[in-house]
Amino acid sequence: GGPMHFAFVTSTERIEQLVDQFASLPYQTRGPFDFDDPRGKCRAFFIFDPDGNEIEFNDLYCPNHST
Repeated sequence: GGPMHFAFVTSTERIEQLVDQFASLPYQTRGPFDFDDPRGKCRAFFIFDPDGNEIEFNDLYCPNHST
């Protein structure tokens, strides 16, 4: 039980590119969000595909992610 979705790790810069790219497309999005995780700070952006599946892009595990 609970929220289930696909997640991809990418650079903070790529997250910003995705935010810009999806702004003009007819997809539902959430974010970007900045949050603290026990492993460090993270930036995340979420996209819903046409079937309603949620896809996350985050920089948590990238060694050079922004803080």
